Amino acid sequence: MKTPIHVIFFDAAETLFHVNGSVADIYLTYAVQHGFRQTPDSQASIAQAFQRAFRDAAPLVFAETDPIKLKRCERLWWFDVVHNVFYRVGMFERFDEFFEQVFQVFEDPRSWTLFPETHAVLTRLRKEGFELGIVSNFDSRLFPVIRGLGIDRLFDTVTISSMARSAKPASKIFEVALEKHAVDPDEAVHVGDSLRDDVEGATKAGLTGGCPCGRQSERRCRGRHQGWANRRVAGSCRAQSGVGRLCDSDVGGASSARKMLKKSASRRRSLFGLFGLSHLFG
Repeated sequence: MKTPIHVIFFDAAETLFHVNGSVADIYLTYAVQHGFRQTPDSQASIAQAFQRAFRDAAPLVFAETDPIKLKRCERLWWFDVVHNVFYRVGMFERFDEFFEQVFQVFEDPRSWTLFPETHAVLTRLRKEGFELGIVSNFDSRLFPVIRGLGIDRLFDTVTISSMARSAKPASKIFEVALEKHAVDPDEAVHVGDSLRDDVEGATKAGLTGGCPCGRQSERRCRGRHQGWANRRVAGSCRAQSGVGRLCDSDVGGASSARKMLKKSASRRRSLFGLFGLSHLFG
């Protein structure tokens, strides 16, 4: 008998909300104000350098527990990342002033926008009786961001890597989140845009992993989907009318997939398909 799902966890950035514009656009705008010499390829160069610097950085995990000291550690972590970006594309004299300003920009909720379906899906899930949580590799700036976006009250818990002393895809951060709800892994689902950090990480920790489809993140989930057909979690994206694409978390192989295909059209057209959650209502 299948264990019922009691808790649904979500990643934060690029799952529930996204940056207004792009990180590279924001960096470039404020860097120019502080003396950076812009060229025609600056935006593309900054975007590429950021991807590399972020990928090469150590996990956002610290042994520190004091809130003030922890925030200092987070700031220093990001200082190294952003410094690495401009070390590659061109350093400028007022970099420290630039960093202080841009660090605050990403703490401002106005720098972020909810995906159109986010609020409706979260509200409906709460009405259906699910407990909701965030599991994110974000830092403590996440708290003012979700408050400003008006979704903080929709979540029972928020677990971030800098406080959990563990970052996705490691199982420990999921275990910390599960403990807050006093549930076993098979009683929880985790949805996120990263195949490695969210889908694979959650699956290895014993949760059901899923990816949000119908938006740009689908390419990251589906594009690296080759070879996953016989594994425990496989993103099954199907074209839907009026909704974009449905990405169901297929747990258990072909039998489960056949059940997914038998769902009513109204179920499959629901907003939950965008978060890979429609199987909970079949």
